[in-house]
Amino acid sequence: MNQHGAYRDGLAALFAARDAILTRRIAEARDLGSGFRRVYARRLARIVAGTVGTATAAAMAVGALFGVGTAALVAGSVITFASWAIVRPFAGIGLGRALEEWLRVGEDPAEDLERLERESVAEVAARTVASLARPSVVLPLAAYMLLVPLASHLAVWLGILWLQPAGVGWDDVRAFDNWIRASILVVGHSHLMLVYFAARFARTAEGSEIPVGNIASQAGWAAYGRMTAWSPAISLAAALVLSPVFPFGLIGPLFVLVIVAMTGIFVPLVFRSLGNALDKERLLQS
Repeated sequence: MNQHGAYRDGLAALFAARDAILTRRIAEARDLGSGFRRVYARRLARIVAGTVGTATAAAMAVGALFGVGTAALVAGSVITFASWAIVRPFAGIGLGRALEEWLRVGEDPAEDLERLERESVAEVAARTVASLARPSVVLPLAAYMLLVPLASHLAVWLGILWLQPAGVGWDDVRAFDNWIRASILVVGHSHLMLVYFAARFARTAEGSEIPVGNIASQAGWAAYGRMTAWSPAISLAAALVLSPVFPFGLIGPLFVLVIVAMTGIFVPLVFRSLGNALDKERLLQS
């Protein structure tokens, strides 16, 4: 047999080996349990909603300067929830497409064979789902930390307006923009601190080999405690600098402490809820 014939036979053997393992991997993909798709869908939905919620917070902050911050908060919150509800049922399709892309072969059978032998379908699915773990924690937590406090304040504001005998007009509701601007000035750093602690928790949870729920509870209370302790101190420094124009004078830090402590009590609950979600997702993949 000449050299060309030997090369052709060797290439045919490579194609045959690749096709054999490809058939096996396709069968694995077909038999892959629904757990991976459910986890992928849950995480992707949280990422989308968290991204929309974070963008809403930015739109609210900028919009408050032009008198549309309240409208941005309300509309963005509705869109955030709607995006989660719409994406969640269909997001699992994304994992199927990722696996299809991984199974697609090219003109080099040796490269395809090496790739298909290196990992099983379950390993590829686990790696793909794991890549969503950190953003699926950071983004929704960031959206919570940026939106929930002011959303709860808006609810109180609307309740107060509802009790007014003169009735409630849109201008009354839109006046909440003044509160948004004051909040950004006085406790904006508190929200950013919570986003920082959320990112730290996501990094810890991603590498944890123990149930995340326990870590989440501790991380949530630590974030709440540190934020409550540091926010008045930072506000005091601002008050000392801005005391001639500071709306509350030097009693501002005490006011900040009360507001932050009351509003931020949801923080440990949200951390724990996401920690439990991660633990459930680990079980779904097992």
